[in-house]
Amino acid sequence: LYWDGLYLATFAVYLLALFCKESCLLMPLYLVLLDAVFIRTPLRRLAARLWPFAMAGAGYVLFRKLYSPVPMGPPTFDAGRALLRLFSMGGPILSYFRALLSPEPFKFCEEIEFARSWSDPAVGVTVAVFGLLAAGWLLALRRRGAAFFGLTLFALSFGPSLQIIPFFPQWAEHYLYIPSMGLAVLLGCLLREVLAAGSRAAVAVFFAVYLPFTAFVGWRTFERNGYYADTEKYYRALARSESPYAYYGYVNLAIIAIMKDSWDEAAVPLLTAHRMNPESESNNYNLGLYYFNKHNYEKARGYFRKAYETDMGEHQPLNLLAEGMCFSRLGRYAEAAELFERVHRVLPEASGVYKNLIRTYELWGRPKEALAWADRGLEAIDPARARVDHATVLMEAFVASYLNGLDADADRYLALLLEHHRQTPWFGDTARFLKGEISVEAYEQLTQDKYPYNAKDARLYALTVYVRAGRWKEVADFLGRYGPELRAKSEDPLMIDRLLGRAESAMAAGAAKT
Repeated sequence: LYWDGLYLATFAVYLLALFCKESCLLMPLYLVLLDAVFIRTPLRRLAARLWPFAMAGAGYVLFRKLYSPVPMGPPTFDAGRALLRLFSMGGPILSYFRALLSPEPFKFCEEIEFARSWSDPAVGVTVAVFGLLAAGWLLALRRRGAAFFGLTLFALSFGPSLQIIPFFPQWAEHYLYIPSMGLAVLLGCLLREVLAAGSRAAVAVFFAVYLPFTAFVGWRTFERNGYYADTEKYYRALARSESPYAYYGYVNLAIIAIMKDSWDEAAVPLLTAHRMNPESESNNYNLGLYYFNKHNYEKARGYFRKAYETDMGEHQPLNLLAEGMCFSRLGRYAEAAELFERVHRVLPEASGVYKNLIRTYELWGRPKEALAWADRGLEAIDPARARVDHATVLMEAFVASYLNGLDADADRYLALLLEHHRQTPWFGDTARFLKGEISVEAYEQLTQDKYPYNAKDARLYALTVYVRAGRWKEVADFLGRYGPELRAKSEDPLMIDRLLGRAESAMAAGAAKT
């Protein structure tokens, strides 16, 4: 736009660009450089043309400093340390060039070891590197052409990455995106000179170097795409790298294993991440999940408590909820209920809180209080706005009623499920099955096709249907076929015991009547 003389449009796009990426603050400098090298507008006219850009940039800096919730730069600035950081950058600059000329198959962000004093060898390396770059710039300045434009574009773009104001990551290849455009201009200038020389040998030498280099960089790009296309491969490589972010590689490897339900595979990355950062809320929470899955509830409770005590306040209610679940599994129902009620005061519309309160009071042998909490949850949660949450509470209330032989309450909750959630996935189909609108065979097929992750729950609802219908042969077959496996592999052994015990006692009572 600027090249075509559309200055107002250029300014409008600049304003928009500032709020997309703050490195666009440099754009007025690029425009001055472009004009000085190629257009060569008289200085007074150039200043009149570009002063709005400078004012907009200054206004943006003030906005970021004073009004934006994300701070710009450090609260205090030590000029002496800033200068020493700048003169520590010789080695990192050379490593940037190495990354351009010989990229590695996988490379993430790195830390920079800044000089501690002016006698540090890093300062000498930096002086030498700056001297070479300055010599090249002065040679290009004599002609003030494309080479000067390319080298100056590189210097301007790379300047903010020199850690004058410290930021993280300290070293990252993506800081070369814009500076490499300047280097590409230099490469174009080299090719132009080679072609202008009219020497076939010079052209042959250029392409003998350039084509294998391009093929090599292309191969490296192909290799890197392999990491970015495979999440697990990417985090495995990150975990094994020297990056200060290797920690996140272990964290995410653990999360991937947890999501695959491969808890044994999650153990090593979980413990490694915790050892690297034992005060992390997420590390402690994830380790709590691991030991909870291993039924080591006391150890899990300790990690959930540790997670709760960190500074991540937004997660604290969930950590308390998890600790309460440990108390419930340990049979310490009073302590579990006390924690759940504390969470309820913070999250009065959370279905998980009501589900755990219903289940805890039911296991505690206090079904009336369990159903009272169910009714409170149904009042607090809007079925239209939070369908799944509302349906979750209804389903838990139905199970609690069924386990205690409260058939009228069970039918009431089932009717509400059908009234509000007939079209809600999983809950609506399960309610229709419990009501007898779907056969066992059709429900099993439906679960297999649409809800494979709910297969265990679907099996238990089938047992519920057999018991409520008095189909004692099917109950006996179910208990013999699935009972031992359910007890051995259940995530909630106490609840499984209650469900299987209800079936066994109902079957015994039914057989006695027969």
